[in-house]
Amino acid sequence: MITTRLQLSCFIITYNEASRIVKTIESVKDLVDDLVVVDSGSTDGTQDLVIRSGARLISNSWPGYGPQKRFAEEQCRNDWVLNIDADEVMTANLAREIFQLFETGPPQLPAYRIYIKDVLPGDREPRLFARTFNVVRLYNRRIMRYSDSKTHDRVVSQGHEVGQLSGLFYHFTMMNFDQMILKLNSYSNLQAETQSEKPRAVLLVRLLFEMPIAFFHAYIFRGLIFGGWRGFVISVTTSFFRFMRIAKKMERQTRKK
Repeated sequence: MITTRLQLSCFIITYNEASRIVKTIESVKDLVDDLVVVDSGSTDGTQDLVIRSGARLISNSWPGYGPQKRFAEEQCRNDWVLNIDADEVMTANLAREIFQLFETGPPQLPAYRIYIKDVLPGDREPRLFARTFNVVRLYNRRIMRYSDSKTHDRVVSQGHEVGQLSGLFYHFTMMNFDQMILKLNSYSNLQAETQSEKPRAVLLVRLLFEMPIAFFHAYIFRGLIFGGWRGFVISVTTSFFRFMRIAKKMERQTRKK
């Protein structure tokens, strides 16, 4: 059991996360001495829940994924920061591992990767062969920062050695299919707007093959074949919005002509 908070900041970015934010905050608040939530205009009560949970709430209009996380980094009181998304929960094993890492002082390395495993709607923990990310989420912000990409949120290591933690974040990426469709539609819009221009012939070829390839990748290589009927539905839906991202890009380029 963790009895002393670390000299560590944790930051979370939010937008309409009332159904999940309390669970996320509860999973980290006893580990860190500075908990920052940057909200981009929630209208569902997220802000009130954040305040009642004891976190520092800061408002900032949405500038994109990378820029919002860079803004959140700047609000932290400590050099060492931990980032967790509003749809993630820190496991007890990971909390103990981070506590032990800081027990004798600042860690030796400037950053550490953390495994993030997807949890399907209706489940409490990841299924067999669940999709897994392994990304830097614990780091010294004086040495490295999030990139400024509007569509990708990744810490740029700049050649520094990065350690590996064994504990997990559970990623409750979607609450239900309605929420998943809204999220994917919004993200495909952002990608179509910000990605570089492509030759029309390239887009046409991708339009033909994007959806079947994306479905095969999700269903087989991401292990959604082991997710029952939900895994099949998610594979179909995500591959469709990969297809729509290309269609939206073509539509935007056609309008400009």
